[in-house]
Amino acid sequence: MKAASPIKSRFSLFLIIGLIGLFGAFGGFMSTFFIPISKGVFKAPTIIYIHGALAFSWILLYASQTFLIHYKNY
Repeated sequence: MKAASPIKSRFSLFLIIGLIGLFGAFGGFMSTFFIPISKGVFKAPTIIYIHGALAFSWILLYASQTFLIHYKNY
């Protein structure tokens, strides 16, 4: 009988959805938010920066949680 591996050999649906969401949000806002910020040409009220950081952090949190659960790091 084979011993169970602590790491799953295939990706779970939730991990795939988390990665798609992360790449989708990052790719979608690349040309309108991230690149202009890195060049220093994006001008907006402070609340827009706060909103962007909080909204993107939710996606990062979901992706990191699914990654940690996939590799059994509860």
